[in-house]
Amino acid sequence: MIRCKVTYDGPGTVRFRRAFNKAKATGFEQMAIYWHKALRPKHFTKAGASEYGYAPRQGERGSGKAFRRSYQGQKLAIKGHTLPLVYSGESKDLTEIRDIRLLPAGRGVRVSVGRARGLNRRHKSSKIRMADEMTTISEKEGVILVRILNKFIGRWLKRNAK
Repeated sequence: MIRCKVTYDGPGTVRFRRAFNKAKATGFEQMAIYWHKALRPKHFTKAGASEYGYAPRQGERGSGKAFRRSYQGQKLAIKGHTLPLVYSGESKDLTEIRDIRLLPAGRGVRVSVGRARGLNRRHKSSKIRMADEMTTISEKEGVILVRILNKFIGRWLKRNAK
């Protein structure tokens, strides 16, 4: 979560606040669009799994008979791949539907991948939470997202601050 506080004590405070909230909302929306286009697909790759620190799956680093009986081995035999967060590909396809919701008063944005119900399935004794893995971002990506927000707010401030 990223927090910042802007204080303005000049004439037209209410008008300024409304306009500033609109600028923040535009920035948040652009952040969400960038995440959806550029960062969401990486979650379904092995490189993304290592970058985001996904929990290891059963049989992930094995070979031989034990591997063939493991989850990864069975997925490889049946589906032909061992991609993280993907079994049949339904959840991956459902996350492609962009559902961006702005929070009121420019407080933030929510990108929903709720249609991908398969990411919420888990065995009661499993520590793997695919929904949490799907929404993780790296530190480097956090910096990029903050730059996008700053760019839009900075443009607005240059145009409107006098």
